[in-house]
Amino acid sequence: MEKEESAILSPVNLPVGEPVEPPQEETPSFLERALRLFVGETRSPQQEMAFAPAVDPMRAILAIPDGIGRLEAFKEMLQRLSPESIYFRGMSLSFRKYVMELLEKSQLPPASVAHHLQPCIEALQRAGLHADAQLLLELPPFDVYAPHQLYLNAHEKADLEAIDEEIAFNAKIAFRSFELEMLKNNREKALRHLSEAVRAAPGHPEYQAAHQYHRALRPKPFQLTLTKNQDRATLCAGRQFLWGRDDKAHLNLRDPRCPRELALISCTGARRWTLTRLDKTHEIYLDNALWHGDQLPPEGTLQVLGHRYRITVLETGLHVRLEGDVEESVFMSPVSIMPVPATPMETLMPLNFTFDDAGQAFLLPTEKTRLNDEEIGRKTLLLGRDRIANPSQSWDVENP
Repeated sequence: MEKEESAILSPVNLPVGEPVEPPQEETPSFLERALRLFVGETRSPQQEMAFAPAVDPMRAILAIPDGIGRLEAFKEMLQRLSPESIYFRGMSLSFRKYVMELLEKSQLPPASVAHHLQPCIEALQRAGLHADAQLLLELPPFDVYAPHQLYLNAHEKADLEAIDEEIAFNAKIAFRSFELEMLKNNREKALRHLSEAVRAAPGHPEYQAAHQYHRALRPKPFQLTLTKNQDRATLCAGRQFLWGRDDKAHLNLRDPRCPRELALISCTGARRWTLTRLDKTHEIYLDNALWHGDQLPPEGTLQVLGHRYRITVLETGLHVRLEGDVEESVFMSPVSIMPVPATPMETLMPLNFTFDDAGQAFLLPTEKTRLNDEEIGRKTLLLGRDRIANPSQSWDVENP
């Protein structure tokens, strides 16, 4: 029995990527060729066997325990087999059936979609099974397939090394690079290594937990909110800015009477800003005069629902300050680099911020700029709960 199993699992019996020459056979007669063409056969039985492995590859795959290891075996075997093999069509259908079983049991992590589901779709298409491939393409978003339990059995050593040593090794190297770069405060490079680790080892609990934690700390794109005691300042980079009760609004008015989208503030040129009403049920006043929509003056006071906003048009953007017990201001700017405070003061040394093309917020080093009590000398990616300071002021990055 042991010899038989070793023969089944031996790499010698697995298909290789080299082309196989069909054996020589006698030239078929005219009647034989006509009969093959009539029944749809393009090869003789000898040629068909030349494209098939010596042992049914499904036996080798079914010998692997249930889990990601079997998915990897399906994927690798279909990549080695020729689409013209007699086993290719049946193995593609078995691969699809196994993937669907894991999805229905919520045992396929979302990160495994590109790693296992896409090769299955491609194999079905190469086999001519386009209807089966379409079933997988029309599945709902894969976030609903969050695993209810870790998809690693005890006999798999609770580690990805037992599933695929090469993938686990690459994931470990990427995660170790992530930890080292975070210690060096190279956050942008570190998070790229973390994404590589998650892609290489989908479902790994440690990598997934670190990825979810740091993704939750990223500020909103093109928006950075800073807090200091009772003060609150928000920096926004772009051309159009939403004012309303919506959580995604750049100028957020936390009043249940306020509509989700009250107005739109737009930058139309150098020191040119316009305010357009989106909701017609609430009147907006500028310096006690009803606002009908046009270019904003260099200075003024906006009033809506009893709230008063002091606006100031600056060279670098529009500064909006909410008057009340708590000091709260929003600085909207069409340029990437923005100083804090928005209105320079002789007693305060500025802190400069910038946004990249993807909307990530960065801190630019100025005189004695410190991030989490450590002085920085280069542009650094910002995350929630960071503390930014210089000799004259200190701010905390609000966790989104």
